[in-house]
Amino acid sequence: SAVADAMLIHHLEPTPRLDATEVRGEFDHLDPDGKFRQRLQELPDYVRMCETVRARVAELPVPPAATAADPAADPRITLLGTGAALPSRYRNVSSTLVDVPGYGGILLDAGEGTLGQLFRKFGGCDGGGGLPAYADVVGGIRVLFISHMHADHHIGAVAVILEWLR
Repeated sequence: SAVADAMLIHHLEPTPRLDATEVRGEFDHLDPDGKFRQRLQELPDYVRMCETVRARVAELPVPPAATAADPAADPRITLLGTGAALPSRYRNVSSTLVDVPGYGGILLDAGEGTLGQLFRKFGGCDGGGGLPAYADVVGGIRVLFISHMHADHHIGAVAVILEWLR
């Protein structure tokens, strides 16, 4: 079996051995020296606000668990795009819709063309056939999560938000 860790050095010659002198613990690439986290802890309201948010999240209703008899209670994941440089007829930039029954939709990333993909998937639906209508899907989005600020992950967010507000 192979041992793997970030910065672990595998020497093959003259004698095979592992060198762990460069292995570090948990690394936060946004705060490599830990100073940002330390400054946050020093802010007077930061810790209290974190505790408040944790308490509010804990109070949120938990959707009922799905059963084999009721598969509609399961979250439904719709891949709207799995990665492309530009939206096209067969491929779209990153976007995933997670529909959680009893809560609403969570849109993970919104690359260019996401709104078009939502319309292609749900636009002809009237709510029958197990698929919700387009307006219900867009209006039911509760969270828009942008994983990072590359254009292929966020440039379609404005169109989705404008349609959501309509």
